[in-house]
Amino acid sequence: MFLKKILSIDIGSQNIKIAYGKYNKNKIYIDKLIITYTPLHCIEDGNITDKIKLTEAIGQVLAINGIKTKDVIFTTNSTDIISREVLVPDVEDEELDTVVQFEIQQYLPIIMEDYIVQYNVLEHVKDESSGGIVNKLNALTVTYPKHMAEQYLKLAEELQLKPEALDVNFNAVSKLFKNSFDINGEIFVKEQTTAVIDMGAEKISINIFSDGKMVFNRIISSGGNVIDRNIARSFDVNLEEAEKRKKEFCDLLGEKGIAHMEEANAVIRETVDSWIDEIRRVLQFYTNKKVGNKIDKIFIHGGTSRLKDLAGYMENNLNIPVSNINSISNVVLGKDVVKENMDYFLNGIGALIRL
Repeated sequence: MFLKKILSIDIGSQNIKIAYGKYNKNKIYIDKLIITYTPLHCIEDGNITDKIKLTEAIGQVLAINGIKTKDVIFTTNSTDIISREVLVPDVEDEELDTVVQFEIQQYLPIIMEDYIVQYNVLEHVKDESSGGIVNKLNALTVTYPKHMAEQYLKLAEELQLKPEALDVNFNAVSKLFKNSFDINGEIFVKEQTTAVIDMGAEKISINIFSDGKMVFNRIISSGGNVIDRNIARSFDVNLEEAEKRKKEFCDLLGEKGIAHMEEANAVIRETVDSWIDEIRRVLQFYTNKKVGNKIDKIFIHGGTSRLKDLAGYMENNLNIPVSNINSISNVVLGKDVVKENMDYFLNGIGALIRL
């Protein structure tokens, strides 16, 4: 547990989100939430491609906001970071690392020396597939490329910051959902199965939680920038104008209106419909894995989740209750923090929790 104040930096393809605060006694106290644009061509699928520009951008925003703390946590998202469930023999703790790594090699065609492997045991199970009954462990594994970890360590060095941890977005958010608390003023029941969907500019990350544990994760390689590109192509405008039209004309549950607004809305709906089809397939894959699996509730967050009426539109199409995350009772925001922006920063806020 950290009692000192920490910087938590979530670098996305479009925005850098910084949470500054501390974690104490199951609550996260936030002093500042800062967002700034990610310089072009600096991040690609979580990999740092221009360390110099990125260092300048982060250093400048820290100086402008008067942040002198040196302790930093980076949280990232990438299709190169792989999470999978593996079934392993129920061995002693000191043998588990070796067994998990062996099983991962059977599932994934990777060179283990190039990856950092971490895992959480989800449950003890009885395996009857071989005719007898064998005690096994169901573990959720995460494989993180070492070269990517080294990129963030070097970024911290360039910023003259002290790296405390390197987190993964879905793991950061999972720590927010370990206990029962209030979301949007209503009690979140951790025993229910909940999908929390991070809707970003380039990726949509689907994370499923049950009994306070993350049990499933998948990434869809699409996001808000795809809408911008589709609008730009359809109406022969630049991406800046396309993003403006997306924000101005999007009304997913609206009735047909002014022609040019409805034309843009049709392009937006087409992209959103493709996301919903992908999300439905992911949720069905999870529910089909085991008898009794079902999704009770969906929460959405991230910049793209703010498309007008997206939550209601998703709910109508998926037949599952869907809500934006507007407030969380165990996140205490300082008096100068803009409360309406909290959902942009859930990854960084969750990363402040060190268990």
